Amino acid sequence: MLDAVRNMILSEQSMKSLIPLALLAVLLSGCTTVLPLEGRMESEDETFTGSAMRFADGVTDFHIWSSKGIDCQGYSGRVTRRKGEGTFTCNGGQSGSFSFTRPSKREKGTGTGWIGDRRFTFTIGS
Repeated sequence: MLDAVRNMILSEQSMKSLIPLALLAVLLSGCTTVLPLEGRMESEDETFTGSAMRFADGVTDFHIWSSKGIDCQGYSGRVTRRKGEGTFTCNGGQSGSFSFTRPSKREKGTGTGWIGDRRFTFTIGS
């Protein structure tokens, strides 16, 4: 009987300690959105995939990986409600800039950018 009471008390304490974590998870889930990216270099057969993590303040963290081993990370900010621009740095010292538009949260966005002197196009969203 004593063991059953002890287990009930421990179980109740464990649940109480999870409440703040559950609330934090609910709050943070509304603050970020992760969107898939797909694209290709215009003059080559190189393709890439990646992700864009959009935060509530309008900043978006971009990360792309190319089929030829290029790995780039960067950030964008809002220019308007539906347009963003940013820069990134890639392995091997390359860097570039990009811009994109997304008509609505339910539609894919499109964008263009440069890695060094090579132009690429991409879609953002699903």
